Amino acid sequence: MSKYYVDNEELKEELRKYINSCEFKTVRDGQGRAKPKIEKRGHISEKLGKMIWTIADGLSTKGNWRNYTWKEDFVSYAVLTALKYMHNFDAEKYTNAHGYINMICYRAFQQYTKQEKSHSNSKQYLYDHQDDFLSEDDNKISAIDYSKSKQ
Repeated sequence: MSKYYVDNEELKEELRKYINSCEFKTVRDGQGRAKPKIEKRGHISEKLGKMIWTIADGLSTKGNWRNYTWKEDFVSYAVLTALKYMHNFDAEKYTNAHGYINMICYRAFQQYTKQEKSHSNSKQYLYDHQDDFLSEDDNKISAIDYSKSKQ
């Protein structure tokens, strides 16, 4: 692994080591099918953590994520999301571990961006309609009445 590039074979091997260190139990889903469920997460090596961070950071330089002010936040969110779901990678069935982690990060970026835009829209709505929400008591602003909010 170089500073800017993650080798797919090294990543696959590190993921395999991590998955082997996890403890799984078998549970039944709604249709009675047996599915493995993670019971205890394994140890994540520093090398695997750097690889995931490199993938997420590299993806954040792509044109559609470049000009956001929360770039560092959604890189961190993508790394956490990748750590949460990387135990689902099946190394025997699939060969592209880099693509798997990259897609987790991409979807995490989308999710974080959607959350931030929703939050920004709510703040803007409250700012634009602040006179409607403020309850005045003896010419003092005492509280914001959020029950009047339509969002």
